[in-house]
Amino acid sequence: MLWKKNLVFLFLCGLLIACNRGADTGKKIVEFWQFWTDPEAKAVIVQAVAEFERDHPDTKVRITDLTWNDGHQKIVSAFATGRPPDLLELGSDWIAQFAAQGVLKDLTAEKLKAENTLVGWPPAFWDNKYYALPWYLGTRVLFINCELARMVGLDCHLPPITWDNLIKWSEAMRNLGPQSAGFGANAPEKHRLYKKFLPFLWSNGGQILSEDGNFSIIDSDVAVTALDYYVKLARNGFIEKQDVLDEMFATGRLGMVISGDWLLKRLRNAENPPEFSLAMMPYPAPGRGGRISFAGGEYLAIPAKAKNPVGALELARTLVNETNSINLCIATGGATPANVIAIRNPYFIENEDRRVFVDQLHSSQAAPSHPKWVYIEQIIEEAVEKAMYKRLTPEEALEEAAREITDLLREE
Repeated sequence: MLWKKNLVFLFLCGLLIACNRGADTGKKIVEFWQFWTDPEAKAVIVQAVAEFERDHPDTKVRITDLTWNDGHQKIVSAFATGRPPDLLELGSDWIAQFAAQGVLKDLTAEKLKAENTLVGWPPAFWDNKYYALPWYLGTRVLFINCELARMVGLDCHLPPITWDNLIKWSEAMRNLGPQSAGFGANAPEKHRLYKKFLPFLWSNGGQILSEDGNFSIIDSDVAVTALDYYVKLARNGFIEKQDVLDEMFATGRLGMVISGDWLLKRLRNAENPPEFSLAMMPYPAPGRGGRISFAGGEYLAIPAKAKNPVGALELARTLVNETNSINLCIATGGATPANVIAIRNPYFIENEDRRVFVDQLHSSQAAPSHPKWVYIEQIIEEAVEKAMYKRLTPEEALEEAAREITDLLREE
């Protein structure tokens, strides 16, 4: 009798699948690949898609979730086989790579329509055209543990504003005991370490590529000074992966850490979070340099071979609108949507912590828009790692990196 029950079960499953397929019969499909897998964020995506489907009853959206561990490779494979989705979420560092390969649809006309309502366009720019819509922006600021600061006579509401101050604060809080650290520096971690070094490089006047983009200038004197400082800061603190540093800060064991707005959500959900404050990145010295941080984000692109580019563009417009931008930021704890109308919402401007992120974003810089950036960033991370662990001096590490990047740029 068991086989009969199984047969009935399989029949019902088949009937259910057939009914579901039947419900989509005749509808235009939009295949959408995205990276928001956290339950709260995913719920916002699902809600936005449902809103889109209500407004477009002839269209069905199929969502495919990607992960940051292997999502890039899956996207590369999809383009290589000629089977991309209709709408695709891309990290800001990847757009130029795919645009240069000719696999993304030119969205310059859409940019001209939306340039007054969306910010964060530079990473979407390649070869005088725009290939993606800014969706969700991000930057990093300095988180300060007020309780540890007070223990050494420091006021977290008068934060360190120069590099020397930051070192002194780190030294002071480092001496509180073996269970705490003054500053949290990133250990070698793919796609993260370079984002912590580059703000110091840029703030000190350094750049990675020459103006014409033909060779690397990452070994300039100001760049070497920046790496030398970052190495000193790291050695004076605690070196670990970002998630570990965030957890240490959330449990009150870390004096300072440079992190993103995801840490705000973590602190909000922590059982007994420390009192903390936020500050923009420090200057290299009084009256010299900038307070630059790293700017990145999530972008929406349409593959050149999309089967439903019209539906994909309509869905992208829905996802980046004011309401959905605010909802996604609330779900993620984020503070910097690309939608300028959303940024003016009281959720952002009436909260002191989120305002720091918004202010820092105005003084942030994105990685160079270059098709070989994913390989350039790897070279930079290896150079920083070698300097941090004393395998090379900062000068030697950046000289080696400059040679490797230049060679990479000259490859066909």
